[in-house]
Amino acid sequence: MKAYRCMRRDDTAAQLRIVEPMLQDAPPGGGFQAVLACYIAGIGRVYANRFEAAREVVRWRLRGQPDNPKPFLEMIEGFSHLLQGHVDLAAERLASVVDSAVHSAALGTDATGVIVGYLIEARWQQNRIDDARRLIEQHAELIDAVGAADSTLFSYRVRARLEALAGDTAAAQKALQRLEEYGYRENLDRLVAWSLYDQALMARSEERRVGKECRSR
Repeated sequence: MKAYRCMRRDDTAAQLRIVEPMLQDAPPGGGFQAVLACYIAGIGRVYANRFEAAREVVRWRLRGQPDNPKPFLEMIEGFSHLLQGHVDLAAERLASVVDSAVHSAALGTDATGVIVGYLIEARWQQNRIDDARRLIEQHAELIDAVGAADSTLFSYRVRARLEALAGDTAAAQKALQRLEEYGYRENLDRLVAWSLYDQALMARSEERRVGKECRSR
C-alpha cells in the first residue's frame, strides 16, 4: 500500500523502488496483491518512459491467468502506446479495455472511471472529435466520482479543447480551472501544472484572436 500511496502522489521513482523487487519473487498469477503490484509497476514504468518494460509486466502477469481478463492491467498496454505516439494502436486497445470494463459486473463502474480518460485522449488525437465528446458526455460524472488522476487530467483537458473548438472560451477556461482546483485539492502538482499551461496557451490564443479582429476593422 505504500507503493500505491507513492503512485497517488506521482512519486514514480519511489513506487518503482518499492514494487519492482516484489515482482522478482512473485510468480505469474497470484491474488490481489500480485495484480496490484503489477499495476503499480506498469504505471510507473510508463511514466519512466520504459514502455516495453511496462507491457512486459502485463504480459508476464496475464500468462498466469490467460482466461481471466484484467482491464486495469491491459489498460497499461494502451496507455504506453498512447504516450509513445502509437495513437491508433493505443485507441484500439483502450476501446477494447473500456468495453470490457463497462460490461464487467465483477469490476463495477469504478474501473471505467479509471480507464476511460485514456481513451478520450486517444480519440482526440485521432481527430475523432465526436467520439471524444460522446465519451465525456457519457462518463463525466463517473470520472469526477472516481477521481483517478490520469482520467481526470485527460478528460478535462480534452473537454477544454472541445469547448474552445466550439467557440466557448469561458467554458473551456472553467474546465481547466476545475482541473486546477482538483490538482490543488489532491496535492497533484502535475495536474495543476498542465492546467496552468493550457490556461496560458488559451489566454494567449484568445489575445491573438482579439488583436487580429481589431486590426481587421
